[in-house]
Amino acid sequence: MNVEYNARRALRKLEHTGSVRDYVKTFSALILDIRDMPKKDKLFTFMERLKSWARLELQRQRVIDLGSAMAAAERLTYFNPENQKDRQTTPSSSQNKLGGARSFRRNSNRGG
Repeated sequence: MNVEYNARRALRKLEHTGSVRDYVKTFSALILDIRDMPKKDKLFTFMERLKSWARLELQRQRVIDLGSAMAAAERLTYFNPENQKDRQTTPSSSQNKLGGARSFRRNSNRGG
């Protein structure tokens, strides 16, 4: 009983603050010690504690159970829009060598 109580307390405080992988690993370990939590509550708790960008992506993928949510979250390990913002505002060394950022977007106004 004490193990389950401690797991519930830790789960209540758990938030996705670091990597997605660390969050999934910690959540999994805690949920194993909680025997009588309904499946829907497990999924809801998992989703609600994610950072908003990750939660929105999992909602977009329409995950319906904890297993698929955790698997989808694991696939987000290398996708983090918060890191993308940093990359866009900080020029890379290749951009500096070329004298600035180069854009290779296709012009939609041209034919073909």
